[in-house]
Amino acid sequence: MSWQEIIKPTIRRPVIRRPVIRKAAEKKSETHTIAHVTFTHNFPKLRTVEKDYNTWKTTTKGLQTGGIGIIGSAAQAYKNSDKEYKDSLYELVQHHVRTEVKRPPKKDHGKGAEFLIDLLDTIIIDDNTPILESEVEEVLEYIKDLVKMGAKDSKTNPANIPFTEPVSIIESTKDGKRTYVKSEETVTVRGHYRTPMYVDVRTKVSGKKGEPPAVKDYYYHYGDMGGSNTPPFWQALFADSSLKVGAGKDVEKGILGILEDLKKATEDGGGPQHVLIRDRGQMKNRVEELAKIKPLIDELKKVMKNPTTFKGNTKAVNGMKLLDNANKLIIKNTGAANEYLLKLMGGQITDDLPMALKNIATFSIEFTRATLDNLINLAIRGEVMLAPTGLPYSLPSDGSHAKIKNLPWYGTYQAHWAKDKAAKKKVKDDKKAAKNVKKSWSDMLWG
Repeated sequence: MSWQEIIKPTIRRPVIRRPVIRKAAEKKSETHTIAHVTFTHNFPKLRTVEKDYNTWKTTTKGLQTGGIGIIGSAAQAYKNSDKEYKDSLYELVQHHVRTEVKRPPKKDHGKGAEFLIDLLDTIIIDDNTPILESEVEEVLEYIKDLVKMGAKDSKTNPANIPFTEPVSIIESTKDGKRTYVKSEETVTVRGHYRTPMYVDVRTKVSGKKGEPPAVKDYYYHYGDMGGSNTPPFWQALFADSSLKVGAGKDVEKGILGILEDLKKATEDGGGPQHVLIRDRGQMKNRVEELAKIKPLIDELKKVMKNPTTFKGNTKAVNGMKLLDNANKLIIKNTGAANEYLLKLMGGQITDDLPMALKNIATFSIEFTRATLDNLINLAIRGEVMLAPTGLPYSLPSDGSHAKIKNLPWYGTYQAHWAKDKAAKKKVKDDKKAAKNVKKSWSDMLWG
């Protein structure tokens, strides 16, 4: 069973594949916009992951298969290919199972490694699109599969791949000529076949000329599975990961370690993040949900007490100023607000949630005037009813009061006006009475 069969794609739901933009490392885009939602994309830990991943690609592309002792049919199959970085460890990892190198009765199990590398390019290097929840779910699946594959007792662990070689080479002389034969007794070597014994068999027994030397001794191990050997293919997958602490001698950090660091960099939503939700008509039926976002309502109450919201020193709300003041708000999020914020974003966002939206620290809402007026009527006006002048304020949408007369606070609203009217009448009556008193004294004195 190939390692690619072990880590073949395990998509539980369709992932929207996006064009991969391969660039040199650069600063990630600060914001992304999907439909009516704009959000920051702040993942500071991703910088280190990007550096390690680029180092992995550079290193594995620079390790030629001949230099790491892979000189059999698996390497020969690429000799005439037009692929970039042919005969490299990178290509070996990416295209390990291909029709032209498989041996019967094995079959092509697909291109799981190619899918994995494309996924990492999309998440780590592509600066133009946000990291999606479905992509991180795929990362978690690959981690699980690689950990299973890399276990010490796993037959698919590259360090455990068995090869058989003779225990010794028997030398003899016949007719004055030396001859060499392999001993019948054999031993199992794991991880890499090109040991000193393999080279001796090729040169002495088979008479091969110009045979490349044996590989480094830490590539192979004699005996049972679970040795300490770390062949290049193993390093490309498992170096400096949960399976092996510390950098590899040829590849500092393998794919598993990069995936595990990527999980840590994204699982908390990065951040802290800010999100702007624009009302494009979807909020008109969600005013009651808006009313449940307490930090939003608290800030809007302050707006309704702000003198700049009104037309001069009057009770009349300046509709454009109200909208501007409300839309400028940057509101601190509480955990309780997440549920309602996600509902406001809608299915186009939440069906495959960007990871940044798991850590919303602050938010803003770009209201329409109709939605804002309806929200004020529903959630604020019953508590904050008076303008700075002390009179009940009026919104531009109040009209002849037909819209608001059935709202629960309307009786209080009318009572304020009745009280104000009575107060004004009293002032007027008092002035009239004072004038009458003054006139009666004048009549008495002057006749």
